[in-house]
Amino acid sequence: MLATTGSLVQGAGIHFPGQLSSDVSFESLSTMKPLDAWDAIPEGGRNQIIFTIFLAELISESKPVHYTKGGDYPTIVFPPVKFMPESAE
Repeated sequence: MLATTGSLVQGAGIHFPGQLSSDVSFESLSTMKPLDAWDAIPEGGRNQIIFTIFLAELISESKPVHYTKGGDYPTIVFPPVKFMPESAE
C-alpha cells in the first residue's frame, strides 16, 4: 500500500522541499524513475529505510499468537474499522 501511494505521489510530482543530502535534493529524486531514485539515495539513507521496514515487521510479527493463527490483527498495520453500527441493546 505504501509503495503504491509513493508511486502515485511521485508520479504527481509531489515532493518534500529541501535537500536529502548535500548533493541530492528531493526535487531531483522526484524526476527520476524509482530504481534510479533509489540508487541516488546515499547508502546511509537506504540503510535507514531498510532498518525501519525491518523494525516495523519485527514489531508487528512478534506477537505471542500470530494474527493468521487466531490472534488479534496488528493495530499498527491494521487499525480497527467498524463497518456496522453498535446495536443499542
